[in-house]
Amino acid sequence: MVCFLRTLRLEIVVKLIIISVLSAVWALPALAQAEAKAKASAKDGKPAETPPGPATPETLRGEVTAPPEFAVHVFATPDQANYPVYVAVSPEGAAYVASDGNSSLGTEPNRGRILRLRDTDDDGKADEVKVFATVDSPRGLVWDIDRIYLMHPPHLSAFIDHDGDGVADEQKILVKNIGWGLKDRPADHASNGVTLGVDGWLYLAIGDFGFMEAEGTDGRKLQLRGGGVVRVRTDGTGLELFSRGTRNIVEVAVSPLLDAIARDNTNDGDGWDVRLHQLTGLEDHGYPTLYQNFSEEIISPLMDYGGGSGCGAQWVDEPGIPVKWRGAMTVDWGREAVFHHGLTPKGAAFEATQEPFVKIPRATDLDVDARSRVYVTSWRGGKFNYDGPDIGYLVRLDPIGYKAPAVPRFATLSDAELVKLFRSESARIRLEAQRTLLRRDIRPSVSALTSLASSASAPLASRVLALFTLKQAQGAASHALLGKLAADPRVAAWAIRALTDHPDQLANVDDTVLLAGLKSSDARTQLEAVVALGRLGRGQHALALVRLLGSEDPVISHTAVQSLVRLHAVEECLSIVDLTDVSKRQRAHALQVLQAIHEPAVVDGLIARLQRERDPARREDLVRTL
Repeated sequence: MVCFLRTLRLEIVVKLIIISVLSAVWALPALAQAEAKAKASAKDGKPAETPPGPATPETLRGEVTAPPEFAVHVFATPDQANYPVYVAVSPEGAAYVASDGNSSLGTEPNRGRILRLRDTDDDGKADEVKVFATVDSPRGLVWDIDRIYLMHPPHLSAFIDHDGDGVADEQKILVKNIGWGLKDRPADHASNGVTLGVDGWLYLAIGDFGFMEAEGTDGRKLQLRGGGVVRVRTDGTGLELFSRGTRNIVEVAVSPLLDAIARDNTNDGDGWDVRLHQLTGLEDHGYPTLYQNFSEEIISPLMDYGGGSGCGAQWVDEPGIPVKWRGAMTVDWGREAVFHHGLTPKGAAFEATQEPFVKIPRATDLDVDARSRVYVTSWRGGKFNYDGPDIGYLVRLDPIGYKAPAVPRFATLSDAELVKLFRSESARIRLEAQRTLLRRDIRPSVSALTSLASSASAPLASRVLALFTLKQAQGAASHALLGKLAADPRVAAWAIRALTDHPDQLANVDDTVLLAGLKSSDARTQLEAVVALGRLGRGQHALALVRLLGSEDPVISHTAVQSLVRLHAVEECLSIVDLTDVSKRQRAHALQVLQAIHEPAVVDGLIARLQRERDPARREDLVRTL
């Protein structure tokens, strides 16, 4: 036996060396071509280096190209809001701008501010500017009733304006050490955007420098080496990794139905161009370890756009916006534009298109208010460090001919009136109504919310909002209703997602509901069931997931791999390896699960199978897995 093992190990080593050498030789011409192409496209994606003219409103307005359905206003000039990295807008239209004079590479303290800008006379120009908060490295931010959730590496904080005067009165750190402070490095490629979903999670866009030991308010700790999406509750609890393997995404656009996309950055000619990612949970996008030579093990991007520099993102769902411009938008600083993406469902993924929405010098971010007005920030004249005061500006695009109704005074509304607003055409109105209701005793509203979530005639976005409101307010007590809703094909995907949404509320989840979702003919429902079973963590369900390793839908089969790794499905996947009547896809994915579980039992099992396997191709698969 000892001699056999020595011979076997030698055989494995020799084969691995041969495979590595041949792969490298075969890859050289292709890599050289790819690098040349990437460098050329990256060059195409750089903004013009022509020195800007004077920053007068007339000059700035002339630099913006927008669809004819919108009137363009220069909302803030550089003297009002310079170095704008991100913008977050309240439903009424108060614009909160993250202004960072350090840009990407500066490390000087006291150059960061959050500015609040208001247009009090509704002429399209900000006439009131206040410093909401002073903080180093302000990055992504989102407004929530009386507070800003702000990423300012190394922390994520809530800055709270208790008296509504436009100046923060209190700072609460929600997650500490989720990034790097200025004493360690600049703020680029670190922790970036913040987006609030209807599920109550803050979705955080993390760049490829990651973080070493982030810690939420409940003591949960997390490390991320590389880029991805992390999420946390608005009180700083439940910190967890959502997606991994992106390079330097800057913001995540999250839809009212919890579809999520992000525009990634290039790696400067090394084979990774600007990519449009779909973010679904548990998945690996492959940067930097897998994308070049192991593409079959990752989630492919929806689109690859060549050169550029991805920045902000926003999901626009407001009634005054023409239908053709609603949906997902991303910003590209290098291509100097805001792009609209048409997304058509294709299995569990989308087919994506891209069309310029706004052309503006060095675009960085956008947001939209409840009156359907779009705000876009520009880094005009700026580079990668402080370069004088006259850098950047902010424009507002107003839909021509649209008369927006008055934005409700949410705090003065009754519970019943707030629930009624769940049916609003405006996503901003719906979300603000939910956030207001969640601050109250929700028990008087449970019946109305249950009726809305269960109503076959209600808009889908309204039903999803209602069921996640109940989940956030009631916790595990909502599971009985969610189990019933999971039997409704129209909302099953979101009911299943909500059931395992909170890591501390898994004990009494009815797993038969999730297993039924695996058999759904709807790809979204099936995907959410795969993710939910991985989150639930009950190993006895591994066999049900193993069957989906052979799915023709690449998102479902990939996510099944990730869930099975979480479930530690060693024996189930070794059993698939033994079979001769399974598809190549299913066997290959079973081997992917095994190669991600680094334990002696896996190695011993694979060596035992290699010892008795005679088919050359199957032997090579086993060697590669080892």
